[in-house]
Amino acid sequence: MVDLAETLVDMVDAADWAMFSKNGGDATAQSVLIARAATGRRKIVKIKEGYHGVAAWMQEDRPGTTPADTEHVLEIPWNDLEAFQALIDQHPNDIACFISSAYEHSLFRDNVLPADGYWEGIEALCRKHGIVLIIDEVRTGFRINLRGANVEYGFTPDLICFGKAIANGFPLAALVGSDSMKDAAKEVYFTGTQFFNAAPMAAARATLLELQKIDGAQMMTDYGNSLNKGLVAVAASHGYDFIASGVPAMPYYRIEASSLKLHSAWVDHCVSRGLYLLAVHNNFVSTAHSEKDLKKILEIADDAFNALGSPSSQALAG
Repeated sequence: MVDLAETLVDMVDAADWAMFSKNGGDATAQSVLIARAATGRRKIVKIKEGYHGVAAWMQEDRPGTTPADTEHVLEIPWNDLEAFQALIDQHPNDIACFISSAYEHSLFRDNVLPADGYWEGIEALCRKHGIVLIIDEVRTGFRINLRGANVEYGFTPDLICFGKAIANGFPLAALVGSDSMKDAAKEVYFTGTQFFNAAPMAAARATLLELQKIDGAQMMTDYGNSLNKGLVAVAASHGYDFIASGVPAMPYYRIEASSLKLHSAWVDHCVSRGLYLLAVHNNFVSTAHSEKDLKKILEIADDAFNALGSPSSQALAG
């Protein structure tokens, strides 16, 4: 555990300490507790439709929850600094934290990168008003930048949540933070039966060291760019406009159409031919993907478009 913590602190720019759990939702829940402990405040600001786990504060109007669970959760649109300022004005000295993914990667729609100056503006407002800045990198961790996605976008968070692939398939999540959050982190009680299992921690450390050795984030970015370019070209050869949004290592795909039905049908054709793509969620590129895989992916995608038929035939069918 200590070795892994030291590896994370050495690798991630904003990390002065690290704590471990099992699921990404553990890390995000822990981060909110720490923010509240550090500030003595109640309110949580998140992005509309942003997902940070299944804690009660994330489940408005769902079975088993009560209005009290989300009473102190406030939402703003993505890329809207003015909306954040308005909430600060409405709730002076009562906002504990702002929690968000590094870019907007909700389901069912194109993913959206931060606007120029967005994260610098969010950080400035947080610093001015004593609000803890939390980045949820459960999905994006070590895919955009090994030092943290915030390095790519030019800002410094107080807390970062990691999970998903941090241990290359072994169950593990991590929360890292700045020295300013350390005292609060020490005071918050948060534990779990399997949090400190050694095998996932060994796997995570080996994974992170390998990613450093091979410059894994850049590998995934380069591969994702090649994949996106190839799929766009294959789609165009069949008369379709193919949209790839988000970051190259986590592309969200969509065939330009009035609904997602056409894209879902194409995805079904891909899956039936051995290419597992997601219809309403971003996909993930891995350092294990090879040029041979890329060629196979594009071949299957081409065959799936053949099965789908031309845009004119789809129009007639519709």
